[in-house]
Amino acid sequence: MLGMLFATAASAQEVLPFPPTPSASKAGLTIETSTYKKRVEPRRLKDGAPNILIILMDDVGPGTPSTYGGEINTPTLDRVAKLGVSFNRCHSTAMCSPTRAALLTGCNHTRVGNGQIAAIANDFDGFSGTIPKSSATVAEVLKNYGYNTGAWGKWHNTPEEQITSKGPFDYWPTGYGFEYFYGFLAGEASQYEPTLTRNTTEVIQQKPKGYHLTEDIAEDAITWLREQKAYAPDKPFFMYWAPGASHGPHQVMKEWADKYKGKFDDGWDRYRERAFANAKAKGWIPQTAQLTARPASMASWDSIPEEEKPFQRRLMEVFAGFTEHADYNAGRVIDEIEKPGRLENTLIFYIWGDNGSSSEGLNGTISEQLAQNGIPTKISQHLEALNELGGLDALGGPKTDNMYHAAWAWAGSTPYQGTKLMGAYFGGTRQPMAVSWPKQIQAAPTPRPQFHHVIDIVPTIYELTKITAAQGGQRHRAGPVRWCQHGLHVWRCPGEGHAQDPVLRHHGQPRDLSRRLVRERPGPARAVGGRDTERRQGMVAADGPVGALQPRRGLESGERPCRLESAEARGDEGAVPARVHEEQEPADRRRPVVHRDVPSRRTRLPRRSPSGPSTAR
Repeated sequence: MLGMLFATAASAQEVLPFPPTPSASKAGLTIETSTYKKRVEPRRLKDGAPNILIILMDDVGPGTPSTYGGEINTPTLDRVAKLGVSFNRCHSTAMCSPTRAALLTGCNHTRVGNGQIAAIANDFDGFSGTIPKSSATVAEVLKNYGYNTGAWGKWHNTPEEQITSKGPFDYWPTGYGFEYFYGFLAGEASQYEPTLTRNTTEVIQQKPKGYHLTEDIAEDAITWLREQKAYAPDKPFFMYWAPGASHGPHQVMKEWADKYKGKFDDGWDRYRERAFANAKAKGWIPQTAQLTARPASMASWDSIPEEEKPFQRRLMEVFAGFTEHADYNAGRVIDEIEKPGRLENTLIFYIWGDNGSSSEGLNGTISEQLAQNGIPTKISQHLEALNELGGLDALGGPKTDNMYHAAWAWAGSTPYQGTKLMGAYFGGTRQPMAVSWPKQIQAAPTPRPQFHHVIDIVPTIYELTKITAAQGGQRHRAGPVRWCQHGLHVWRCPGEGHAQDPVLRHHGQPRDLSRRLVRERPGPARAVGGRDTERRQGMVAADGPVGALQPRRGLESGERPCRLESAEARGDEGAVPARVHEEQEPADRRRPVVHRDVPSRRTRLPRRSPSGPSTAR
């Protein structure tokens, strides 16, 4: 089992950092009578601890990536998915900062002060905009256990009054365990003229011709990887790579947008139908799923005046090029990891969105701040101004801060209702995720349906690195760090005669969700509860349970059956016992939830050939 990857668990450490290692030397009355011996720092990690890369995209939408049925080319997401497994019921919050805080701590967002975006932080409990120091981030924990840690791109977890050159810096990335940071602290940035920070210093330099922020953070991450390999080859690394794409403004070089010319000419209603059909064909959603209708308040494509349609089409072409460009640059980072042979032991979480597609562009705009500040405009005014800037070709360039029509965001949320900011709908909160680890995870094409949330990722990392979390308390001099584990673990082979695929194991459902995952011995997972909610989202057949999303039965070609038995029954050293608990439901409906860990197998990694316009390098 993956929980048994390392022979002995690291002991729980309730206060970080670790206390200093005592000197091994002994002082006498003189140098001659003294004994000098260099102290040896203890190794906190077990041999074989994986490198870890988290890729977090921004405002993209579950119906956009070609990997899962969308029409935006995503070769890097394809690559990670084919090397590992995908999850079609993974969730975030409906906004940037809350999701990022939950992801980095493994805690629900209001528990760590991020109930809304950091730009509107306030003094209510749970909404301060700062992650409390009593809740350790994954970067802080991994750094103390021996990882090199770095973050790139969007941060958005520090209140805006604290991001000036005078700090305070306690709540910047370097104050939360990242040894290195290069990116922007706010919620968005121009891709051509961003306000950037390296560690705690503003980066002031003339941008070269052809500069783009996504390429910059990819190249900087590549440089960091090379230096990390040269200076600390015995240390694993933890990387958090979070581009500003595809948050507004939607900006990318013309050749990337031009790749999609004519792709969306028939509008958002037809796009949604195609994406829905493609997702079914790929097995991403059930064959019996029903597509939800367009909201009555949203414009149909046919209602858009003909003279405005070229503008609306080009906005979507720019968004698509912007998104593919970000995925391509994520691939460049993975390429660099692979070059010296390090990808085999690198655990990758590729999360397709911190929330759903953004409808904040309203009716489509050449300046997103007009829409977001409620300044009324007409499309005719945008077209008039755009003609002065160079016409449709100016969209996506440095002269505009464009954002597409809200209906394109709705189409990008296929097959669900809602978009970003709408926490009541899966279109705002359900994000595709692919996880790979060639050394330990057996690749499988069938999407995993376990109900997960980004809070589950940190506990998964702790289990796989054999870092035992302390429980409760405050991180003061006399108290422990608070480890907010809701729990996510990687395991295999749900039972004899069932597929040997790794899945993420959920230990604790978010309390505000009316559904639960039941795993009964020895059969596959099935969802119980929340059926009405999923039916409204267009994910459940009218005559069937969520079982349409169950793991596949039977064995794929070349797979071997395995026995499901507890670790303690096998006599494994450091065994993690099966966990059995009851969900809080009426007594006549209660069923036990049983989780077990079983052995893993390994697979080899195919190499990737970089692709994309040469100008993007």
